[in-house]
Amino acid sequence: MKNKFISIIISLALVVILILPMFSFAAVESGEGEATLLQEGEFELESASKSVQNATSVSSSQVAYDYIYNSLKNVSSSFNMTLYRLSAKDFSALYSDVINDNPDLFYVSSSFGYYVYQSSGIVTTVNPLYVMSENEIEEGKKIFDAGVALALSQVDNTMNDFQKAVVIHDYICTLAAYPALVGENGEDLDKDIYHSAYGFFYDRNIVCAGYSLIYSYIMNQLGIDCCYVASVDMKHAWNKIKIDGYWYNVDLTFDDFNFIAQRNTYGSVKHDCFLKSDSYFASESGSYHYDGKTYDTCDCTSTLYDDAFFNDVNTRIYAVDGYTYYLDPIYDSHQAKLMKRASDGTETQVSYTFTGATSVFTSYVKDSSGTQHEVSFNEILVKLLYMDSRFYVAASQMIYSVTPDEKRYIIKNPIEYYPCGIGENENGNLVYQVYGEETVYELNKKEYFDTYLNTPTSSTYHNYPDINLDGHINAKDFASINN
Repeated sequence: MKNKFISIIISLALVVILILPMFSFAAVESGEGEATLLQEGEFELESASKSVQNATSVSSSQVAYDYIYNSLKNVSSSFNMTLYRLSAKDFSALYSDVINDNPDLFYVSSSFGYYVYQSSGIVTTVNPLYVMSENEIEEGKKIFDAGVALALSQVDNTMNDFQKAVVIHDYICTLAAYPALVGENGEDLDKDIYHSAYGFFYDRNIVCAGYSLIYSYIMNQLGIDCCYVASVDMKHAWNKIKIDGYWYNVDLTFDDFNFIAQRNTYGSVKHDCFLKSDSYFASESGSYHYDGKTYDTCDCTSTLYDDAFFNDVNTRIYAVDGYTYYLDPIYDSHQAKLMKRASDGTETQVSYTFTGATSVFTSYVKDSSGTQHEVSFNEILVKLLYMDSRFYVAASQMIYSVTPDEKRYIIKNPIEYYPCGIGENENGNLVYQVYGEETVYELNKKEYFDTYLNTPTSSTYHNYPDINLDGHINAKDFASINN
């Protein structure tokens, strides 16, 4: 037994003697790498999958991917890649994939340092760089996680994948604003944060990459396949999403219509570029998208939604108790109907028809040949909000509520001019905007409740502060308002 033990010790010693020169004493050299990141405004994205899989097995590639992600998630100052036997080029490609695929790594820089064995070129140690301090990253993660939780709260288990996709699309578009990138004197105002998913949660200011990254992140959190698309020639990014087994294009940037540049318009969102085929996207209707590249093969051949019911809908769409609700515009008569759509496509009108105004807006886009086109769309100035278990409709100088039993109440009369936006602010109050103004008007529930207390009982009821919809304004409503 003693001789056997000595033999094992000698064998282990020989293994160590053979391995140490390879790993501990092998000559290494340092280098600096640069990932290609959508969140830093880059559109020339090349998939790492082929090059990495040529260097190692598919399973090992996934393990390396997960290892890099977890290292960056833990804000490691360095991590060892020796076991994965990747060249500097392959590592850089995989590093790009990890960060681009995971927008929660918004604090990671494209730049990194590394060491490689001179003899084999295999990357050993990697030293990532971060664009935030440790305290800023910790605070940023809190903002990001809280924002994700709020976005996810917009959907529930009564919704199918289509409804989840449109609800999150509209949620982002109704809150985000595209910031100014060039100053009055031509100065560059662009910031990396505008290109990140974090930018949306931080202050709502994002450009196309930010729209694309936040949408793909939320959709994937919901278990719906969604990837980002980048076009070098367009200098633009959008998404592809898989619904019921088919891929479709989605472009939140083009669908987010705001009446005033760099200012968000609540509830104003188009659906011209939602769930569309590749052929539709390349046409005038799809605003001439071209040169879109993705990491995986996800051709959008289905035309199911190219002529969908929501194409002309320019306000937010909601899903409630399995039904889809939207305002169907009637442009010739400047009206809109609140519609309730079942999963089988059956539609019924809810409440009365609302009257507003119609405007025509024009944008200019270039096709793949560089030819500029004038693209116009109609906009109906009737807007929709779902809040406190009822719908609110901003129409011609009035705001109405429509309860689940389809009773209609006037909430605000009159409002200033024609409404162009309606939404809910962080205080849980209804806010609205009117055409031609920058002011955001707020209907404060506490003030409405106080007005009730000081109004003769013969005319006290007002639907807005009746939070629980029991037909009475009482302490239960007051508690809900304060919460």
